[in-house]
Amino acid sequence: MKESTIQGKFKKLEKQMLAITNVIKRLIQDMGSVESIANGALSALKISMTEEEWDAIVEELKQKHKKETTEECKDCDKNKKLEL
Repeated sequence: MKESTIQGKFKKLEKQMLAITNVIKRLIQDMGSVESIANGALSALKISMTEEEWDAIVEELKQKHKKETTEECKDCDKNKKLEL
């Protein structure tokens, strides 16, 4: 290949990498914003409830998470067996 062709392809690749880098940076910033909004919403919710109501909701969410995690692990085991 000619050197100019290689340099052109390299510059094109460099532009694509820069674009991907910028997208990833923006996604990270957006995730930080979402986290901040979620924390604010949870704080507002917690303030508007009694401590007993809040504790009951937290416990219910923990149980749901535990159940979902257990189900996902069972699916993982099935997938592993199929791969063998």
